[in-house]
Amino acid sequence: MKVAMNPSQLDMMVDTPQDVTVLFVDTETTDNDQETCEIIDLALALFQYPKNQGLEHLCQRVRPHGEITPEASGVHNIILSDLQNYPTIEAVAADPTLLMMVNDADYVCSHNSDFDLPILKRLIPAFQKFDGVQIFDTMRMARRAWPELPDHKLASLRYRFQLLLNTPEERELGNHAADGDMWKCKALFDRLVEEAQCPVGESLVAWSQARIPVANITFGKHKGTAYAILAKTEPDYLRWLYEQDWLAAKFPSDYATIEGLLTVNGGDFMRET
Repeated sequence: MKVAMNPSQLDMMVDTPQDVTVLFVDTETTDNDQETCEIIDLALALFQYPKNQGLEHLCQRVRPHGEITPEASGVHNIILSDLQNYPTIEAVAADPTLLMMVNDADYVCSHNSDFDLPILKRLIPAFQKFDGVQIFDTMRMARRAWPELPDHKLASLRYRFQLLLNTPEERELGNHAADGDMWKCKALFDRLVEEAQCPVGESLVAWSQARIPVANITFGKHKGTAYAILAKTEPDYLRWLYEQDWLAAKFPSDYATIEGLLTVNGGDFMRET
């Protein structure tokens, strides 16, 4: 597993822009079960950086083998009868354009890749090439850049930073439609590149994974509460939180803060009494 760099290590990196390609992707699915759900809407766009040049775009609806849950249709407004004339995922996974785009990509980017990427790897084997250091997750990056925001949902960030809202065509990009969300993810990624002030590549991966301490917890039932207070009033909760496997990956800044409290306090608040 790649170890996240601290700010001093980041400063030592050579920020020389090199040509890299990023594959932006979004999906809509039959339900939220990562192990069994099917993709019914898929959008991809391949861009070259630092030119920010579009190379290829693919948007494809997919006919599932099973049913779409009412709850899923309530999110993306797709029902089974909409998909009868579209190819199955097996045909889509063998599409030459899709295979070329995945093969040519140095990195893959989505919003909440913890959901999308396992499904893509299961249903489209070509995606198995991407490992942790080749993945940009704009949700994780947004938490890194703006931990104080009320939430880091794609729709919220779009309006907060006025992304793709300049023309009627842009404003018509709906939420929870694969192509629209993919383009919003791409716009958010470009905004985050500006925020990070480093070129797309290894240094941006390091920036996105860096663990920078924060004053207040950024999620959950205690969101907004100072860590200094939680260390005194909720030590059992912090103990539990620190032991969760997902904390460092999803909330690296919070992980760094708890880890820092352990160091400063000699681990006192973590000790069983």
